[in-house]
Amino acid sequence: MMKVNRRLVNAMQPDKEVLRKARETRKEFREGLKLSDALLFLIIIGFGILGRFFDVDTHWEIGVGIALFIVAFLGYVALKSYEDRLNPPLYQYLDRLD
Repeated sequence: MMKVNRRLVNAMQPDKEVLRKARETRKEFREGLKLSDALLFLIIIGFGILGRFFDVDTHWEIGVGIALFIVAFLGYVALKSYEDRLNPPLYQYLDRLD
């Protein structure tokens, strides 16, 4: 069996302050993540995949693709403005300062 140098193992472990800061950062990230962020991510990934695998043959298909993207993006903007009205970004920032 391999002999483990305890001093080396203890030196490689992060201290409690680093772990606490990492925990706070993950919590702040989860609190800041909203449905509109996930929707924007899905729009970008979805249209990227669609553009990669769908062969466009006519001008009509190009127009439909542009129209779908605009409708999806307007849906994102509407959802984002609704979320910001429920909890304005300035109030979120001030709550974090307290």
